[in-house]
Amino acid sequence: WLSPVQVNIIPVNNEAHYSYCKELMDKLLEEDIRVEIDSNDETLNKKIKVSNEMKNPYTVVIGDKEIENNSVSFRKLGSREQNIMKTNEFINMLKNEIKQD
Repeated sequence: WLSPVQVNIIPVNNEAHYSYCKELMDKLLEEDIRVEIDSNDETLNKKIKVSNEMKNPYTVVIGDKEIENNSVSFRKLGSREQNIMKTNEFINMLKNEIKQD
């Protein structure tokens, strides 16, 4: 957890999904989790690639489905597996991981 950014949040569409990303970022910051939102104009795949190159432990992608279900879609660094989890469960998982380290 020495990474400067522990969670990188990527909105699928900056205009449509940014406010949900901001809410998620605020919740993570309340838990002292280092987080940033990648709101540049690159493609989604490019943003994910950059997040992996930056070695961010978690890359979260937020789109319509995640907003509808109050969830997050995420990948852990080094894994190709994409996971979907309720937002509060994701935050609790991160808090538990931080405690263990």
